[in-house]
Amino acid sequence: MSEFVNEPNLIELRAAHVENAHRPAGVLHEIAQTAVTDQSELGPSDVADIILPPKQPGDGYEARWELLEGSTAMIKEAASVHQDDVYKLAQQLDLRKAESIDDIDIARIDPRSAVWMVEGGANRTSVVRRQLALEAVQAVYGEQAVKQTIYQFGSDRTIPKQKNDQPNAEYAIAEEIAGDHLPEDDSLTEFDLNMASALQSGYQRTPLEGIAPFSGIAERVEVLHKLDQPRLVLIQPKKAEGGLTDGINAACRMAGKDQLQPVIATNGQYRAKDELQAEQWARKIDLVNTSISQPVALGDEPGYKVEHNGKEIVTAERAPMAYVNEIVVLYRLQES
Repeated sequence: MSEFVNEPNLIELRAAHVENAHRPAGVLHEIAQTAVTDQSELGPSDVADIILPPKQPGDGYEARWELLEGSTAMIKEAASVHQDDVYKLAQQLDLRKAESIDDIDIARIDPRSAVWMVEGGANRTSVVRRQLALEAVQAVYGEQAVKQTIYQFGSDRTIPKQKNDQPNAEYAIAEEIAGDHLPEDDSLTEFDLNMASALQSGYQRTPLEGIAPFSGIAERVEVLHKLDQPRLVLIQPKKAEGGLTDGINAACRMAGKDQLQPVIATNGQYRAKDELQAEQWARKIDLVNTSISQPVALGDEPGYKVEHNGKEIVTAERAPMAYVNEIVVLYRLQES
């Protein structure tokens, strides 16, 4: 049986901040009230549904409020009006930091048990999140970083050349970061783009040696090496729970350690969400004779720079709505 070692009060403290933000006098509550006709008291779930309507409300779903015309623009405007409070809450939740990787992040990572992961994503995140993980590994291990492994996730979602009979902007970005290694046909997936962008940055494919059996946890696995860099293992996780959880499960099982700590490179505003998902995975999973400690998520902040394929990629400033939406996602995740 696996043992999950929780970091005292971190997840609970974040959950309290998120809950309070959705209640009367909370910043998300105030934002939501600007968009409804009825000013009667809204519950936390009402606030979440007003700001970010659920994609699949479920049977018997009936809203107790009515949105004003132009509610989406009103919510965005209200988020801008409350920008200072939104940014303060984002900082409390570690969705926004002064630096992409700080001493606090590094101090939370156990070099012996860390399993280094890069969350899958669209556009330039293939490059940015991987570089973030590389820098963190080097900060933790120094000259021994080359002995470590980084697991990068990529789904089978196709990135077509055309979308709605128009050139696909995401494919144009793929061309930019994949360079000479872009597949010639129209079969590009997120996994393929991870491979192509890594090859473009100097990695080379190597045999699947020293890799734990991945049947049942991954559809595709590729191993890449680059001089003086950690080994890079690309994973297309087998679909089970969905999204990041499937990647965490695959990487931790492939790592083959009896002490695990998920360390995840992602976008800055996703830090708390990723740590909560990893914690929920750890509480449910049963790995024989394995202890799992509190996960750590690392994220890029506005101004973070990556050099790739002759260009500089710079993380842009994030509007208040980016954090408002993620706080709603956190609320729903912690309520699930």
